[in-house]
Amino acid sequence: MVVTGPSGKGYAVNEQRSSANLHQLLAQVLARYGSIDAFCAQLYCRLDYPTTELPVVTGPVEAVG
Repeated sequence: MVVTGPSGKGYAVNEQRSSANLHQLLAQVLARYGSIDAFCAQLYCRLDYPTTELPVVTGPVEAVG
């Protein structure tokens, strides 16, 4: 099977290997999160609530050290 990437360039995909990788990923997600819904909820939580935003520096910055 040949898949076209974002650049428009085609590349071959080993369907058996891709299927095995998908099953392995699914097994890991289910082992860690218990369900696909719980995994997606965790992703949304991390994307919707990013780490603390640092203030923007508006003046000159002095070298430390």
